Amino acid sequence: MDAIKFNTENVTTPEEIARLTRLAVLTELSNKLVLISRILDDCGQSVDVSMLNFNPRLNKIVSEKVKEITMEIAKIIDKYASSRKIEDLLALVQALLAGTSTTLEICSVTIKEFVKEKLLELGGVEDER
Repeated sequence: MDAIKFNTENVTTPEEIARLTRLAVLTELSNKLVLISRILDDCGQSVDVSMLNFNPRLNKIVSEKVKEITMEIAKIIDKYASSRKIEDLLALVQALLAGTSTTLEICSVTIKEFVKEKLLELGGVEDER
């Protein structure tokens, strides 16, 4: 968005001040969403590198599944994003972030369990601490 110059001397009523403040808060929210987007992009790239380092075949399998899942999720995103209403878009963002957080936790636990199982198969002993 292009910067907008604004002469605060034009703001004369408490209602205008309140409205200007709410717009500033909304702009800050927009900035946070851009930051989250960039962080998620970086995280996605990091996960790709880790999968490639672990097993290139796994990365290929996951990449194929990503295409399939992305097409399904895109239908839901399109349903809410097409309205271009702020409340729909923010609700969509909140739902996707909550789903992402839950999925990350489940994936992390599953990976830890897999690693533990494989270490035990290799003769490891469970630490009782």
